Amino acid sequence: MATVLEKLRTQHKGDLIELVKMHLSFLIEVSPEEWEKIVLYVDKQQEMDSITSSQETYKINSKFVPPKEKELASNIFGKPLTRESLKQAMLLVNFLNDGENYKLEGIFRKSGTHERQNDLRYMLNNGVRVDLKANRFTPVDTSCVLKEFIQNLPEPLLTNNHFELHFELAKAIRKEIPKSELEEKNSKRLKIIQLLLHLLPELNREFFISLMTLLNKVAKSIDVTKMDERSLATIFGQHILCPRTWTPKQVQKNIEIITDAMEFLLLNYDRLFCGPEALVWDAKEKLATRRGAANTSGRDACDSSSPLRNNNLSTNLVVSDDSPDENNTVLTFCQRRRSEETTTDQALAELYAQVQAMPETPHKKKLIKKFNRQNGLGTPMHGKSSSSKWKSLIPPILRPKH
Repeated sequence: MATVLEKLRTQHKGDLIELVKMHLSFLIEVSPEEWEKIVLYVDKQQEMDSITSSQETYKINSKFVPPKEKELASNIFGKPLTRESLKQAMLLVNFLNDGENYKLEGIFRKSGTHERQNDLRYMLNNGVRVDLKANRFTPVDTSCVLKEFIQNLPEPLLTNNHFELHFELAKAIRKEIPKSELEEKNSKRLKIIQLLLHLLPELNREFFISLMTLLNKVAKSIDVTKMDERSLATIFGQHILCPRTWTPKQVQKNIEIITDAMEFLLLNYDRLFCGPEALVWDAKEKLATRRGAANTSGRDACDSSSPLRNNNLSTNLVVSDDSPDENNTVLTFCQRRRSEETTTDQALAELYAQVQAMPETPHKKKLIKKFNRQNGLGTPMHGKSSSSKWKSLIPPILRPKH
């Protein structure tokens, strides 16, 4: 069943990307340079889509017939993903997904037969049409060649520019965190990653979704496969996440964090591609606006029972009469900051009152001087203090550089 987000992606992809950017900007604090890296792929894609659209218009008006798309690519190993090479890779994924081919003990861990794997690799790399159902190649052979294809991509499937964000979030969660905070921190981490996946190059995103579906089935069949999420994360983490510029020593040094990052993706597979609830709600409103209706109809699998009606976000919802070309969100910077600032202001005022009540000592004068130096008034500015309860989660790369 197509979700609301997928409907918006299909019908008005630019609207979805702009909404994703808005929601991500509420969750992370980055410098302009870092932000440009995060959104680089979708910005480039939008430029390419614009160019392609112009070229298609020219071709339609031209007497020349456009060349047919190649059905099979060659030299796919070690080359960037293309639509043609993705078709080749999907032959492997679909074969493993077929029936119970993935239900083998040690799938993706066993090495299989090198001779058959070399033959399969050669056929795929030379554009030879392969019939994997002819029983010549086993699921183990196929899984090894698929793993090699992913490993040899010149850029990791989740991209170089997004790796540092995945890595730093996993690294921050590894710090000692009280159990009372862990669930909340992981919830925010998941929202960031859900949004980040929408900013991947389209081919990377398609391949990643298909691959994760397969890996999830393998993990769910642990009684047979003996491969849980941690085992699969150990095998695929560095291939899917790690920049190819990292040396083996760097990978080995950080392998636990990389594995943690990949395991988090696998453990949250069921929610990974649904998107944050607020984004789903905004997508519904955008579709409704585009259709000229007040509300969208139906429910999607990731957004049952209008979830935002049951939390604080619903009080911030205003159905706008703005132009359909304008993107609005149920979240705003003012709404996001308001509760934090109110709590912080109150805490600072109480602290200042306690200091004022202290006996007249050199220590009290020193504290008052520090308060006044913050903003020249009687109470300190809280802008420089850590007002967000997420500061322990947000690593340095996610903070503005001063």
